[in-house]
Formats: sequence, structure tokens, C-alpha cells
Amino acid sequence: MSKKILIALAAVVVVVIAGLVAWQFWPAKPTVAETVDTTTVPEAPQVRPDDIVMGDAKAPVTIVEYYSLSCPHCAHFHEEILPQIKSAYIDTGKVRLVLRDFPLNRPALQASLLTHCLPQDGFLSMTDLLFKQQSTWLVDDSVTALANIAKTAGIDQAKFEQCLNDKASQEKIINSRKEAEDKFKVNSTPTFLIKDQKLEGARPFEVFKAVIDAQLAK
Repeated sequence: MSKKILIALAAVVVVVIAGLVAWQFWPAKPTVAETVDTTTVPEAPQVRPDDIVMGDAKAPVTIVEYYSLSCPHCAHFHEEILPQIKSAYIDTGKVRLVLRDFPLNRPALQASLLTHCLPQDGFLSMTDLLFKQQSTWLVDDSVTALANIAKTAGIDQAKFEQCLNDKASQEKIINSRKEAEDKFKVNSTPTFLIKDQKLEGARPFEVFKAVIDAQLAK
């Protein structure tokens, strides 16, 4: 056997041995449970009588979501991830979801005021619609764009203007954000409080599943 062949074989053996050593000692890819980076809040949020709630009031786990209607990550959560949570946990009586406003800008505040002009069923439908059509009303003249969307829910111009000028509703929405900032240190959307755990961002369903299952097991 030639010297060149022997050198080549030796090199192959070295690569194989190195691969086996790396496979044995290199850290394994973390599981979903190991990558869930929640933080603990001092206390679990209490559900208020005027909260918008999806799910059974007796559900063992409560999730409070702070969202902005102008937030693309919130839109992604509501369109792609929430339906999975709803099917697996909300519709089965294991979780109730509380929706709370955390507007990031003036158009988001105006959009929130529009949703609060409607009863709960209409609120949820309008919230879904505003997320789906986010790009159509996040424009320079957001008021006109929102007024056109409001018409699809039977809200005429006079009622729409009344909704946007509702001082009590404005104060409620602003206070919702202030409480989230002061009490739970919320500084981005979406942020979720799952009992005493805070989870930030529109995470994959598997991450929510890991946190929810851990809470259900307690």
C-alpha cells in the first residue's frame, strides 16, 4: 500500500474519531422546555369584571395577554398561534385568556377605542379583523381607514367619532398599559402572564404548551 493511501486512511480515521468524540461530549440540542425563558412576577394578575375573557371562568390556568393592535408580532400570534391554544386548551376548559390593551402608538389607541365600542362578541371579531387588515389602517390617515373598517361592523361616522372621543374608555386603556408597566414590568408586545410566569413575544405553540402544561401539573 502506498504512502499516500496510508496518509489518507489515517486522516479519515482521525476525522471519524473526532466526530465520535464531538457527538459524545457536545451538548445536545436543548428541548422546548429548556429554552422557555420565562420570568416570575411577584403575583398572578387578578381578572377584573370588565376584562374581555375567552374561555371558562373556572379554567385552572389564566393567561393575561397585553397586546397592541399595531404590533405585527401580536397579529402573528392571533392569526397563527392563538387558534392552536384555543383548540387545545381554551375550548377544552383548561385555560381562559384575558385580553388587555397595551397600545404602542396613537393609531393602536384609536383602534382599541373602536373595539371597545362593541359588545364582547363584536370586540373579538373586530380585534381579529384589525389584526388581519393591519397594513390597511396603519397609515398616515389612520382615523379615516379605521372609520371605513368600523362601517363593516355597522358603526356609522357619528358613532365612530363618539367612540374615539370616549374619555372614560381612553382612560381605561391608558391605565391598563400603566398598570402593566408598573406592576408587571411589561415593556413590549405581546407579553403574556401565565399565572406567575411572564412570557414575552409571539412564541411557537410548543413554547406555550410547555408553560401551560407545567402550570396544569402544579
